[in-house]
Amino acid sequence: MGRINLYQSGHLFVAAMRILEYRHKAPPTVQQVASMLGMGPEQAGRICRKLVETGIVREIESGSQIRLLIQDHLELEGLPRETENTGLDKELQKFQAKRRQMDARIETIKQEREKKKKALFAEVEKKLKQDLSNKPE
Repeated sequence: MGRINLYQSGHLFVAAMRILEYRHKAPPTVQQVASMLGMGPEQAGRICRKLVETGIVREIESGSQIRLLIQDHLELEGLPRETENTGLDKELQKFQAKRRQMDARIETIKQEREKKKKALFAEVEKKLKQDLSNKPE
């Protein structure tokens, strides 16, 4: 499965929260949601932070754990539907652009070398022909 956007991630996250709350009769933690969705806790935490920022989810401290509650599920429809580029994606694109430039530069250097090599062989061949033609028999 390819990358999914925040809109899809948000819907999945909230759906997992609802299922976990129904099963355990208590608000879930980020770790429980991550486990249910089969994603890493970092990715789940990133999605959770965005949902908290937009007012969709609310965090409640319960003892030593942070539990999640759905605050306004209608706000899910306002999430962006396009796939976001992360900083890593931008850096990768920059690297690939530099790599293409470097490859093009290497190719031009190779072509110049090949031209110089042909010119050198032509010059050597010309000198040899002159030496052979000047040589008395």
